[in-house]
Order: sequence, then structure tokens, then C-alpha cells
Amino acid sequence: MLTVNEFTSTPPSKLRLKEAQFFLGKFEDAGKAGHNDTLFLMTSYLDAFLFTFVSIEEMVPDDIKAELRNLEIFKFFKALRNISTHHVILSASSESKFKPAVSRQVHIGVNCKVPQNAKFFIHAERLQEIFDTILIGNKNERHTIPNAKAFLAKEQVKNQRVILLDLMKKAVNDVFDYVV
Repeated sequence: MLTVNEFTSTPPSKLRLKEAQFFLGKFEDAGKAGHNDTLFLMTSYLDAFLFTFVSIEEMVPDDIKAELRNLEIFKFFKALRNISTHHVILSASSESKFKPAVSRQVHIGVNCKVPQNAKFFIHAERLQEIFDTILIGNKNERHTIPNAKAFLAKEQVKNQRVILLDLMKKAVNDVFDYVV
């Protein structure tokens, strides 16, 4: 949280990062909510995180913008934001264009001793298919999506399950030094 004075004196790029950090915290806390609440809350905070995090690039000088655009994890989240702007990537509704690329892992039980009731993990194969479909239909994504695909493939090799919260934390950490 920021006071009014802090808010009004914070440079735009730092403000966006602080907003992304705020939504990251809300996203993590939403995983601790009740079973029926986690999906909506986590999805809402993920969307807010994507918007604020990716918009950082529009708030920095051009030289730093170029450096941000060279970060694989930034390109991954930018591709995810671009897709989520037009499609709900978590919906399993028959009206959804794609199969869900992100699923919720839920821990339910009496006195369940896990720090979170729910976590989002990425279905890497489904997300790769979505990236491919978007790339065919939108050539403007030819810089972002191939890099996002490469990043996701590396993460998939490193981790059996790619947990979205872990990537979000890494992204904020990796971008921190670029924010003016």
C-alpha cells in the first residue's frame, strides 16, 4: 500500500510495479480462500497482475523498454496478457475458444496443512497450442509468442508442473532492477 504522498510522488513505472506486486500478493492470498472462491479470485487477480505488470514497458524510457523486451519471462507474461485480453484462458465453458491453459490444483481436507488451498499450474502443451493458433492468426505477435513458447518449454523441462505463482514472483523479481 502507498500513502497519498507516496502515490503522487512515485514514478509511473515504479507505480505499475507496485501495483503488480499488490496484485501478486492478492493472487497468492486468494489461493488461501475457500474452495468456491479461489477460482474467481485468483483469475481476477491474475488478470490485474498481467495488465499492470506488462504495462511497465510503456512507462520506462526506450532503452529500458528494449531491455525489458529482451527478458524471456517478460515476453512470456506479455504473450499471456495479450491472449487473456481477448480470451479467458481459464474457462472450461463450451463457448471458450481454447481448452483451459491454466488449471487449479486444489487441496481439500479436514485440517489440511498446506499453505494454500489452491494453486494455478500451466498446461504447457495447451498453452503452446494457443500460442501457435494466435501466431497463425496474428502476425503482430511474431516477436512475442516464439519467445514465450521457448521460455515455457524451458520451464517445462525444469519443472514437472509449472506453477504460475512461482513464475509471477520470478517475473517481478527479474523486472525490479529495470524500473526507473
